[in-house]
Amino acid sequence: MTGPKAARGEIKDTILTAARELFSTRGYPDVTVRAIAKRAGCDAGMISYYFGSKVGVFRAAMSLPQDPVEVVATAFGDGGPGTGERVVGEVLRFWEESFATTNVQLLVRSLLENEKTLAVFREWLDRTLFTTLAHQLGTPDAKLRIQFAAGQIVGLCVLRFIYKSEPLASMPASVLARQLGPIIDIHLFGPIIPRTT
Repeated sequence: MTGPKAARGEIKDTILTAARELFSTRGYPDVTVRAIAKRAGCDAGMISYYFGSKVGVFRAAMSLPQDPVEVVATAFGDGGPGTGERVVGEVLRFWEESFATTNVQLLVRSLLENEKTLAVFREWLDRTLFTTLAHQLGTPDAKLRIQFAAGQIVGLCVLRFIYKSEPLASMPASVLARQLGPIIDIHLFGPIIPRTT
């Protein structure tokens, strides 16, 4: 299956099937390109050829329209007033486009139900998103600020997309972004947060 004898579409579909199985059971950080290739019975180079990188095969396997980290980082931009509304709006748009797929629903459920998967996902999220945005923010308490903001946004997404809690679930995303955005801005740019109790 690794060479020209295999049909091009067959190789690609086999890689995607293997990737879905691994991402849904192990979580993104714990899955390597080599592991996907082994499960698919092909050379690791074929994954780079068809998908470019692990992010690329993850997006294709989970039917994600964009890289979630890139979505948040782009919306965050250079910071400043209005950042919260932009980030919330983009996160909601991303979830609405992604969560309709069975693959993403399986991934989210595995995060909620499997402690090991959640742990490796948490480590990946901290490294790729929280730390990166904290450097962009550049304040002494930047990471804590990012975590406060993320907690608000994740809570919103869980209530809206997983628990489907009304009236939150059916409100227009633009309304939610305008409502929650200023609160996110306070977390990010408000007075310095004391580190003592």
